[in-house]
Amino acid sequence: MIYRVVRLHLRPEETARFEAFFRERQPQIEAFDGCYKTILLRNTKEPDVYYTLSEWESEAHLDRYRYSAFQRNLGLHQEPLRRKSPGLQRPARRDVE
Repeated sequence: MIYRVVRLHLRPEETARFEAFFRERQPQIEAFDGCYKTILLRNTKEPDVYYTLSEWESEAHLDRYRYSAFQRNLGLHQEPLRRKSPGLQRPARRDVE
């Protein structure tokens, strides 16, 4: 079994639209072979940050979903709802002797 967690930063004015979008597509995601369930979680301290949690039979099942036309189309429809994520802060590089 494998779990996938995706963090999404949404534009604050688009959160209700995103929740409806997810509820609409959740049964389609769960219909993929090997998907046991999907859950939408909202950050309580940052209400425009969401997480999707999905449970899969195996990484091969997840990969079939991950690289499917359905998932690519899903991403295209979500893009206008998302805000730009802050850049990742990488730790300073340290050379060790």
